[in-house]
Amino acid sequence: MDRFVNERTLGRIFLVSLEGQGVDANARFLRRMRPGAIALFANDFSSNCELQTLIGDIGRFYRDELSAEKPLISIDQEGGRVLRNPDIANSPGNMALTAAGDPLLAEYAGSLMGSGLRMHGVDWDLAPVLDVNRDPLNPIIGTRSFGDDVEAVTTMGSAFIRGMRSVGCLTTAKHFPGHGAVGVDSHLDLPVDSRDSAEIMRDALPFRASLAAGVDSVMLSHLSYPSLTGEDLLPAPFSRRIVTDYLKRDMCCTVPVLTDSLSMGAIRKHFRPAESALAAVDAGVDMLALTDRQDALEMFDALLHAGDRTEARVEDALRRVSRLYQPRGEPRHVSDEGLESLVRRSVTRLGPDRRPDDPFSRVWSVYDFDVTVAGRTYRPLERAMDAIGVKWTRGGDGPAIIQLSDENIREHLELSEIVASHAESYCVGIGMPYDSLLVPGIPYYTGYSPDVMSVRACVESLFGLFEPEGKLPVRLQPAAAE
Repeated sequence: MDRFVNERTLGRIFLVSLEGQGVDANARFLRRMRPGAIALFANDFSSNCELQTLIGDIGRFYRDELSAEKPLISIDQEGGRVLRNPDIANSPGNMALTAAGDPLLAEYAGSLMGSGLRMHGVDWDLAPVLDVNRDPLNPIIGTRSFGDDVEAVTTMGSAFIRGMRSVGCLTTAKHFPGHGAVGVDSHLDLPVDSRDSAEIMRDALPFRASLAAGVDSVMLSHLSYPSLTGEDLLPAPFSRRIVTDYLKRDMCCTVPVLTDSLSMGAIRKHFRPAESALAAVDAGVDMLALTDRQDALEMFDALLHAGDRTEARVEDALRRVSRLYQPRGEPRHVSDEGLESLVRRSVTRLGPDRRPDDPFSRVWSVYDFDVTVAGRTYRPLERAMDAIGVKWTRGGDGPAIIQLSDENIREHLELSEIVASHAESYCVGIGMPYDSLLVPGIPYYTGYSPDVMSVRACVESLFGLFEPEGKLPVRLQPAAAE
């Protein structure tokens, strides 16, 4: 490709994040790369007003300083625990949608969240997660998954995509071919999925269905799949067999294929930035995602000077990525009137069906712990109790209500001591339902999310205000061998 064309267009195959507040702090970087997409995170804005101002500033900078089309504005907004903007109506999370049990509700959740994003200037949501959660100890997927059943993940995921696309919000199916069967967090190191190829590709079926549902892009996992690639430590984005053969050819994927952030530990601990860029593009990747500015610049320069080696592939990637810029119509408002009903439908009770007597006339002993979502720290159980008007104190002698999540189970709670010291104990789960196995014989209510609306619904159900209808989206014990 001509060098001038390279320097002006190559950046369109990059999805980058900002460093520092506002456009001014990133102006030099943006002038150099002209990235085609910018991913915003919670630390980039603190309100919807700031978000809209920032997006407007980015658009003006591209128009006035670069004489270029505004980049796509993307965000990681999955619902549940993974939010970048908590100030719009959000989905309670994928596992909660499966517990609610109705694809129409999943479609509504997608349209509701997509509408909120688009109304505030976001073009592209890096969601939904279509990983089938096979490993109960998976440290990074968990409630981000629709569950451990391929059919349920397929049905709910496709419905969610249809909902988001109905309001013109771009979507991403992630993390192909699946991140749900490993016990290592790819943000930290390179996980290896050692299952046979048939098992891996069975769990990839939701991605095939997402293409039929009209998903706009597919994101790759940062995992190694030896049975698919024949190599022990080859990440999926660097495997031509996975990207080009399985995804693009066998699944007939014509939408852009992008990486997860190449700044994550799974990649950075084992590969240099220039090496990563060339390997990914050679394998068939169309867009490189980065959360480190220096990494992005090194990858940009590596591709810029790669010459004939990448010419045809980069041109193909640019053609695919250009589809994301097609007009999608004006944003459309979707009412959040159905959100509370949806959240209530997701509440699931595990353990004995035991309710407290006169719950509103007693002082409850609350064991709640800090949760941080989108940069905001709060105690969801305490906020839920206040919203309902229940009398409570931290600790104390009354009946105990305990928040359970991965964090406080491992770091804060001596569960057996708390339960033993109270005549009555009840649990509200904000994480994976496997946690209920730690409190056998104790009523356990979960909405699969730390969101205050979800936790409040759990407490309302516990207090007898409505009967929980949610169905467990995962098996708590391994299935019996056939």
